[in-house]
Amino acid sequence: MIKISNITKKYNPKKSNEFEALHGVSCEINDGELVAVIGKSGAGKSTLLHILACIDNYQEGEYTIDGTLVKNLSEKQYAKIRNEKIGMVMQDFALVEDFTALENVMIPLNFSKQKIKNKKEKWAQGTGAQHTGTMPPSEKALQ
Repeated sequence: MIKISNITKKYNPKKSNEFEALHGVSCEINDGELVAVIGKSGAGKSTLLHILACIDNYQEGEYTIDGTLVKNLSEKQYAKIRNEKIGMVMQDFALVEDFTALENVMIPLNFSKQKIKNKKEKWAQGTGAQHTGTMPPSEKALQ
């Protein structure tokens, strides 16, 4: 489970051009729950996603994932969370065109130290993409 409580993110803190991108943001996301982050341009959507994905840090509040506080960790610890706990598809998709959707999603699994049996089947069951996972991204977009 992901839980954020009163997250605040400031860019250029204590400078004349300080900007508070997030102020007191809170939410809970349960395991297996799909969530959409929507809002106007400049509302802090990307900032929030970067914090959740351990790409950026926050100044105030608390972020826990599966009970672990995500703050002031080593880069190795952040990388482990990104590899084992968080998955994101960026706005530009950043997909490998020659790979199928399944192969693109499985790229991080190849870096995991955990050996996962039946990776393809587990991914397909978890996403409901038993048939579309074998298509290239360009064909999937046409579905």
